[in-house]
Amino acid sequence: ISDSAAIARYLDKTYPSKGPILIPPETDALHAAFQAAFLSATFITATFVKGPFGPIILPPTCAVLNPRSDEYFRRERGDVFGPLDELAPFGSEKRAGHWKDLGKVYSMFAGWLGTDVYGKERLFFMGGEGICYADVTLAGFFKSMQKVLPTEEWDDLMAWDGGRWARFVEKFQPYEAVDSGSVLEL
Repeated sequence: ISDSAAIARYLDKTYPSKGPILIPPETDALHAAFQAAFLSATFITATFVKGPFGPIILPPTCAVLNPRSDEYFRRERGDVFGPLDELAPFGSEKRAGHWKDLGKVYSMFAGWLGTDVYGKERLFFMGGEGICYADVTLAGFFKSMQKVLPTEEWDDLMAWDGGRWARFVEKFQPYEAVDSGSVLEL
């Protein structure tokens, strides 16, 4: 299984009592819509021009890969995006433009989350403290960005939307730990 949503559905069905249900059956259509909207906003815009996430994240990703993986990554992604080193060089106006566009995308996500009926900020898509597939998708993108972005860009991202994303990342931290002993309990 190679599709993240398909993996989440499989785990939900196979191990329903081993963690949060990421795609409750009654939200399946909404999660499919979220996935399409998320990918469209981050990678491909409505006019089919590549979105802002790829140019920001792909070039610095190469720095964390081993040489063989770096060569493969550059070749495969380069076939789609063009030469990676030219997408959004650090300090360039090109990068600043992609960064600004990415900020608009995350502001749109913040708008989707909004506030609850009492005016309290909603950090997770299902509301409350429970996470779902949409939250895991955002968290995965944040984790990849944290791994490869320079500190100043990461800090800038965490300040977007009044610091909402820093609060999101902080609230998501309990889900990052793996209990290595639990594998035997499945």
